[in-house]
Amino acid sequence: MVKCANCSKEAVVRLSYNKTDLCGNCFCDLFENRVKSANRDFKLITLNQKVGVGVSGGKDSAALLYVLSHIVKNIHGTTLIPILIDEGISGYRDQAILKARELCDSLDLQLRIFSYKDGFKLSMDEIMKMKKANPTGGYERSCTYCGVFRKTLLNKAALELGCDTLAIGHNADDIAQTFLMNLLHNEPDRLKRFDVINDEVEGFVPRIKPLIYNLEKEAALYCELKELPYHRGECPYSNESFRGEIKNFLNGLEQKFPGVKFNLLRSYLAMRKELEKASNFERMFPNGEGFEDMEMFIKAVGMADPSLKIAGFSDDAPSKSKNEYSNDTEPQISGSKHDLSHKISFKKSTASKYQKCKNCGQNSSTGLCKACSFIESINEKRNSANGDLNKPKRAKSAMKK
Repeated sequence: MVKCANCSKEAVVRLSYNKTDLCGNCFCDLFENRVKSANRDFKLITLNQKVGVGVSGGKDSAALLYVLSHIVKNIHGTTLIPILIDEGISGYRDQAILKARELCDSLDLQLRIFSYKDGFKLSMDEIMKMKKANPTGGYERSCTYCGVFRKTLLNKAALELGCDTLAIGHNADDIAQTFLMNLLHNEPDRLKRFDVINDEVEGFVPRIKPLIYNLEKEAALYCELKELPYHRGECPYSNESFRGEIKNFLNGLEQKFPGVKFNLLRSYLAMRKELEKASNFERMFPNGEGFEDMEMFIKAVGMADPSLKIAGFSDDAPSKSKNEYSNDTEPQISGSKHDLSHKISFKKSTASKYQKCKNCGQNSSTGLCKACSFIESINEKRNSANGDLNKPKRAKSAMKK
């Protein structure tokens, strides 16, 4: 019998990334303590808050809701509001809703459901049916639509319900996947916005990720050990996603090299700290004003090694002009290493101020939010396809060549 490393009872799980065997009770304590640690480290939930919890009926949201329901008992004045988004996927979401209701009832919480059909006048099944009927119509991948619609509707629901923050079931796997996807897609702006807790922006409820220190399979094991109801099915449209490819890739690596996912998490958290430093530096010294030499710059950003290469600044390559680094997100330094007369210049932020979407009234960086843009595009494709169907067919010639 393999014994638990903590209490010597029979172990039920082995954590391969740190070679630790744990019994059921000790594993559940570990899982819950990690959620508590995330709450302390990032100050996710505080006193007198309405916390919306995104639930799906799956393992991650079930574990999240159950653990938070116990944590908030010790946080004065804080309550939970479970929110489920119904995409309208027959045979999948309807089954998951039953499990979500069962869990909420057991915790004496009222489940609030918001659907694509009510919010966007289209269900996911209807969108995929149109895409299947017109495969060359220029439709997006299913997960592209779903990601935007779900995020938009969750935010609308949280606003409507008066939530101060919105907890979602993103775990360490999700963080590692998103981090890697942003790198592979070359999307530094998304990487900067991606965080454990989003900044407070008018019109958007801050989203928090309490499961950041736990793996996906650990959430499933926690649900099994606690006998929590959850739906085990996979979305029938998930095979179209880029995330699915990354997920399989990381799962394969984790099996061969245990700890890879947590290493990616640590890398993300380390980069997050550096991004915060850079952001604070830019706020204090916009466009590098106040710095006349390299030595002062090094001291300001805490660079211990002056030989650290920065964009446009190296010994073995000629300096590039500012315009050549227009896509860089790092500090840009003009002049050579031995010429300290040049001021440091930073790429100006291209972030747009939010405005109201002309269709739904939600805050957006453009006049039309992404969700409404997708809806308009889908409707245009549908109308175009219907028009083609209604066109009179050309009569076949009766004459044979």
